[in-house]
Formats: sequence, structure tokens, C-alpha cells
Amino acid sequence: MSTPNQPQDPYSAPDGQGAGDQSGTPSAGQPGGIPQYGQYTGGQPAGDPGQGYGQQPYGQQPYGQPAAYPGGAGGYGSVAKNNLAVWSLVLGIVGFFVCWLFTSVPGIILGSKAKQAVARGEANNGSLANAGYIVSWVVTILNLLWLVVVIILAVTGSLATTFDFDTY
Repeated sequence: MSTPNQPQDPYSAPDGQGAGDQSGTPSAGQPGGIPQYGQYTGGQPAGDPGQGYGQQPYGQQPYGQPAAYPGGAGGYGSVAKNNLAVWSLVLGIVGFFVCWLFTSVPGIILGSKAKQAVARGEANNGSLANAGYIVSWVVTILNLLWLVVVIILAVTGSLATTFDFDTY
């Protein structure tokens, strides 16, 4: 039987010779044994006077506290996302449906500025900047082609329609 301060094996019989003790496995007291919950496993004793607990050496953080970094916490990365790339893509897509001159042309400008910010290391969304830049250019080119076709059809007279109101 053990004293009240010693850990007890919950699977052993009251006399210590029960089903929890198996002769083939090392116990906590033997080398290679598995320690019980709450039992000291080695190293320096818990109350070693050689290890000071009060004052930490200069330059070291106390146990359990993270080191402080200048600039605060950065989250997943210290480089911020560039909103210019998002706006470039949005304006390029809106240019398909709304007046392309006021949406896709600013999308090209914002996409170019977003790509420059990525190249300088101020942003981390280069793919989005490229997508906004390309989509804005595609919308601009398609709308310019459409405008050229409309002008050609208007000059040749193909758009002219005749309405005959005297059918009665």
C-alpha cells in the first residue's frame, strides 16, 4: 500500500499485486517504464536551488509569454492585401454590362498600379492584380471592336431601316 501523497495505480488490487501489474512490462520505477500521472520523471528535482525562479536573465522572456515583435501582430503575413487589384477586377467585370469607358479603363489603370505595388512588395495579391488588368483590357478591346463594327455599319447604311407607315 502507498502513502496518500504517492500516486496510486487504479487498476491494481488493494495489496498491489492485482490485474494492473504485468510481469513483462516495465513499471514507472524501472528504466524505460511509463510514469504515472503526476509522477516526477527525471531531470533536476522540482525544488532545485540552483535554478532561480525570480529574476530572468537579461534578454530572455519569462516562460509562457510570447516574444514581442515591433509593429504588432501581423496575422498570416506582414504584407497587406492590395485593394487596387480587387477594384481593378470588379471594374473590369462591370465593364461587360455597364458603360465600359467609365469602368474598364479605370480598371486598367488600377490593375497597373496594383501590379506595381506587388512588384515593390507592398501587396501580396499579384494574381488578382493580373486578373483585373487582363479582364479590363479584354473588356476594353471587345467594346472597341463593337464600336468599330457599329460605326462601319452606320457609315455603309446597313443600320438604316425603312419604316413604311402607309400599310393601310
